[in-house]
Amino acid sequence: MSSPISLVPPKLNTQYLSSSNRKPSSTASPATRNPLSLRIYKVLGANFDDPSTREAFEALVEYYPPESEAHFTTKHDVSKAAAGAGSDSDTEDENDPWAVRWPARAHSIPAVGLGPGTTAARARQSLQRDVEGRLADGGKKFLEAFGEVDKKLDVLRDHVQVMNSQCEAMETRLRTTNQSCKYLLERAEGLRAQQQTTSTRQEIIGLFLDRFTLSAAELEAIASRDVPVGKQMFDAMDKLERIREDCRVLMTGEGGETKAGLDIMSSTSEQLEEGFQKLHRWCLFEFRQLGRDAHVEVEPLMTEARLHAEDLAAYHAQSNYMPTIRLEKLCTPLKVRVQQTIRSQEGSITSYKIANLLEFYMIIMRRTVGEEAILSRALTELTEIAYTVFFDTLAAHGRSLLRFLHPAEDDLVAPVSLRDAAQVLKEIIAVYDSSLLRDEHQGGVALSDEMQNFDTTLAAMVDPMLEMCRRMAGLREREGKWETAIFMINCLTYLQTTLTEEHFEDMLNESGLEGIYKHINSKDPEEPLSRLPGASGLELTAVLTSFDAFLSVLDPISSPRLALLRAPNPRIATRIHQAALERVGRVYLRVVEEVRAPKNKYEAPQSLLGSRRPFGQEAVLWQVLGVENSGVNK
Repeated sequence: MSSPISLVPPKLNTQYLSSSNRKPSSTASPATRNPLSLRIYKVLGANFDDPSTREAFEALVEYYPPESEAHFTTKHDVSKAAAGAGSDSDTEDENDPWAVRWPARAHSIPAVGLGPGTTAARARQSLQRDVEGRLADGGKKFLEAFGEVDKKLDVLRDHVQVMNSQCEAMETRLRTTNQSCKYLLERAEGLRAQQQTTSTRQEIIGLFLDRFTLSAAELEAIASRDVPVGKQMFDAMDKLERIREDCRVLMTGEGGETKAGLDIMSSTSEQLEEGFQKLHRWCLFEFRQLGRDAHVEVEPLMTEARLHAEDLAAYHAQSNYMPTIRLEKLCTPLKVRVQQTIRSQEGSITSYKIANLLEFYMIIMRRTVGEEAILSRALTELTEIAYTVFFDTLAAHGRSLLRFLHPAEDDLVAPVSLRDAAQVLKEIIAVYDSSLLRDEHQGGVALSDEMQNFDTTLAAMVDPMLEMCRRMAGLREREGKWETAIFMINCLTYLQTTLTEEHFEDMLNESGLEGIYKHINSKDPEEPLSRLPGASGLELTAVLTSFDAFLSVLDPISSPRLALLRAPNPRIATRIHQAALERVGRVYLRVVEEVRAPKNKYEAPQSLLGSRRPFGQEAVLWQVLGVENSGVNK
């Protein structure tokens, strides 16, 4: 039996751990190059007299007991084994991979009789071995952990590579998109610059217009009759004066007179003229009001007979005084202005309107102040000048018709120049019909020999047209007389048709059927004619009465309107008149047909039509109009 194992921890003999007892090695072992070994040697070579160091060595002796002590376990080990690993504060958790696990205490009985310093050396070697083993285990665990980290990093690298490829693709697409949008961006930048420039110009132009033009209210104050003369108008006129002064300064620049400056001066001049005219009219009105408001003293016993007698005497005196009025200062500017207007006209229609108007006023003034009055002589002279210019225009137009001649077309219709000239003739006839000179000429008013009438006008217009047709027909004589004759007939027929249409419209107006005929042509087919304004029963009776009166004074052979037509064949005027009468008769028959139609809802249509000639009978109508049945059928 061996002796019982002492449970007393051995005393650490530190004299063998001192630096004086350690012999230096001639050559450095690999352990000496280990940083941990160097640290252990440094710790072992330090001073171990302090209590904390000694306590540490005593704890180390418990783990590495000297071999001279033969025991299996110490009291401390027994208590730790009884309490378990969890009760030892110096033992780490076994589940912790990074916990320091110290070697278990020796259970065998060590040998006895080792030399001095052997225990310390053995403890040092055991500690170094355990620490290095633990470092190796820890390094292995680190390697395993880093292996996992490396795998994760590989996965992360794959993700990064995928992300990199996606980013490169996106960058490529962005570069392509940027290249594609480069033109649009440049265009947008250019438009933005243009917008800024335009905005700047707009602002400058707005300021310029505010400076050199009037506002709408100021223009209304100057030109409108609704705004009375007052401060607003005078302020606007003062602004016009300032604008003109500023414009003069503007026009004295290096560039000289500009179009804008000239336009501003012209417009402001016209506006000032309007303002002064308005002021002039206002002054005249105020002066008339002063005279009108003046109190007139009238004898209370003045009788009406005496009053009218004095008025008649005054009127007779004034009428005798009119021929003696000196109007030279009035006639001179009138002549100048009228002559300028006459000679500035190039169209024959306008020239005829002016001549027609002057002739009318000449006749009126002759009747009013006499033929020897200065104003009458001036109007006579102006009328002669106007007719001279008018006939010169007609002559020039006739020469233009004969200047450029070409053979007739293959279809032998009337040429375009003839149709244009006929249209001008129709308009001149319309002007003559709408004027009062027609009544004056038909009424037997004596005109001087030098005064022209409508007979001369027709001759001056129709003769060149006929001459043009004859010359154009002569250019086709070598193709055959038949084509030439047909072309002349077409031209003459066109002229006759033109006159027939004009004559028909005039006669339809005189007959009173024009109004109801327009209603018939323009009404809704479903709407009764009797419900239209101007076509009721009473109004239809008035129309029929007017047509009866027209038939009473009608000349079926000729018309005063066509008496001015000096054609080689007198039957042309008769044919024109009868063709117009035939069309008037057809209009009457159309009216009769509509009145008798039940859809138009006239009460007793036979009574309405039978009360006036031609009593709604076609035979009576053609007999009164003097139109043969053969002509109607044709």
